[in-house]
Amino acid sequence: MNPKIACFITVRTSSTRLPHKALLPIRGKPTIEHLIDRTKLVKNAQRIILCTSDQKEDNVLEKIAQKKRINYFRGSLEDKLDRWLGAAKKFNIDYFVTVDGDDLFADPYLIDLAIKQMQEKPCDFLKIPDDLVCGGAEFCISTSA
Repeated sequence: MNPKIACFITVRTSSTRLPHKALLPIRGKPTIEHLIDRTKLVKNAQRIILCTSDQKEDNVLEKIAQKKRINYFRGSLEDKLDRWLGAAKKFNIDYFVTVDGDDLFADPYLIDLAIKQMQEKPCDFLKIPDDLVCGGAEFCISTSA
């Protein structure tokens, strides 16, 4: 049986250093939409799930997920591990790759390589080295871990 694999885009609007940074425009489009479009280039994941908080100010992120026709999950504001686990359970995901909402240079090719490696040699945790791509340090995690 093939495992269900997803990309989890972890984002919220309540950043302390730069609030609402996911909504800041680049070429007339919010940065989070650029990241979603980039993540859609990943070939080895069956789903993209935007993982955000259950806070009212993140309603805008839910609307963007709907507009971009991707799934979303809402959970803890502070605990993104809890959000990931909740999303994995809700969508019955076996493995997921994390993409932080401010990792605008997340590389779909490297994400696909990580997923392929996880499929060929199953493990609980795999990290794409953050010195390979500036602004793109993703993890591939087994839900059973």
